[in-house]
Parts: sequence; structure tokens; C-alpha cells
Amino acid sequence: SNNAPVFRAILELYVAPGSVIADVTYGKGVFWQDVPKGIYQIWPSDLLTGTDCRHLPYPDESVDVVILDPPYGRQGRGGSGQYTQLKLYYQTLPTMRDVLDLYIEAGHEAWRVLKPQGLLIVKTQDQVEHSRQWWMHRDIPYRLQREFELEDMIVMVRPQRPSLPPNIGKQRHARRRHSFFLLLRKVPVPAICSER
Repeated sequence: SNNAPVFRAILELYVAPGSVIADVTYGKGVFWQDVPKGIYQIWPSDLLTGTDCRHLPYPDESVDVVILDPPYGRQGRGGSGQYTQLKLYYQTLPTMRDVLDLYIEAGHEAWRVLKPQGLLIVKTQDQVEHSRQWWMHRDIPYRLQREFELEDMIVMVRPQRPSLPPNIGKQRHARRRHSFFLLLRKVPVPAICSER
């Protein structure tokens, strides 16, 4: 995975050795392929381990970093095994609005379990649905702005050409081959904004 070396570099830049990292959409653990073992305390979980990223089993302010990357790909259902079951679960989300809501609900829960100044690392990509643009890299930080400050954004570009979905008809938008790592720093929530 070309995510693995970038993910390692993000951790080296932003996360202190020994930090507790909850990867709440762990899946096959592909992000961790290039991260040497023993540097961090990793708590892997996902739906297959019985943990929904929107309802974490961790106490308040117990985690230094939360990793969020729900495998919600809207096209292609290939593959086999448990990871495919996980991906198919997320693909049952009816619309991109539901996908965005999933990110936001998971972000609220991440805020709860993160220590003060904790870091939420989100992997996402922009999408087109029914000729509408969904700017996930913009909307996730905007909708979480009461709880998190966007500290950095890493743009990933796939080397492959973007493919068109089958039976698309006339193309109405540019195809994308990039995705994002969003680094969101937990901030205290003013009392007036505590309703989530």
C-alpha cells in the first residue's frame, strides 16, 4: 500500500513514541506495514472485533491518537474474506451524506476518548454522487470545527489513471486520483458549544 510509508512519516512527525493509538477501523492493518513494532501502543479494532467507531469501549480522555479510515468505497465489491465483509457493511450506507455523517459521529466519539490536545488522523477522499460533488476533505474539518482544529492535510496521489464507473454516460466532473490524510487536533469545547 502506498499509504504505509506516508502513514509512517505522519506518525514520526506528529506522534511521540509510546503514545496510545486507537486504530478504530483497523481492517487488515495496511497502514501499519512500515511502522516498526514496539514504538507505539496500538489498540486495533473494527466492526469485525465488535467495535463500532461511533461507540468506542475506551474511557474518556484515555487515548493519544485515533485513526479513522472507514472502507466505504462506493464502487467495486471484489475480494474475499472478513475484510470484504467489513467493506460491504460500509457500502450499505445509502448515500454520501450518510458516509459523511459516519465520519462526523466517529469524530465526536474520538473527541471523547482523546486526551487533551490528542490527534485524530482521518483518511478520506472526495466523491461524486449523482453529479454532486462531495468535498469530504473540506466538510469533515468544517463539521468538526467545534471539537478539532485542522493542523495539517496530506494529499495522496495514486499513480493509476482514474477510472470511470461503468455505464456512466456523459462525464460531468473531473475524475480524481487523490485522497487525504487530515490531522485534526482536539481542542476544548466552549460550554456554549458542548451540545453535539
